Amino acid sequence: MADYDPRAQRRLHLRAYRHGDARKILPRWDFQREHEAEGSPLFGAGPEGPTWTLVQGPDDATGRPLACGGAVDRGEGVWTLWGYAGALSWRQWQRAAEGLALMIERLGRMGAREAQALVRADFPEAAFFLARLGAEARADAAAEAEGCRLMVFRLKGEG
Repeated sequence: MADYDPRAQRRLHLRAYRHGDARKILPRWDFQREHEAEGSPLFGAGPEGPTWTLVQGPDDATGRPLACGGAVDRGEGVWTLWGYAGALSWRQWQRAAEGLALMIERLGRMGAREAQALVRADFPEAAFFLARLGAEARADAAAEAEGCRLMVFRLKGEG
């Protein structure tokens, strides 16, 4: 029997989303509320398009999912970003940012022109998080009517 390594239990891994990952995440209240308001789409067939999952544990196969995200193709080179997360530590948010950055880079290679994310206006931290990764706020009346802010990553895709 292998020796127990407590450090291994804290390791963070990024991998592609696997069916059922979202059900294993203990979501932060705001993510849970929004997910339920949209009909809990992650609990059905699962997401389409590029995805990532942040896992904590000895390896990505046996670790516990902490957060996941992805992108949905809206056509004409525009993708909408989504995320679902628990109450993450600063270090976990840094790894989640790496997952998001890798996915945005992949969207650019796929020919995307831009990736858009709606963030709640009463959570300026979310807009700041995305801005640190290169997103810019864009005025959007529909988003503002919903109490949100539209954040846009401009990509060099050909789409």
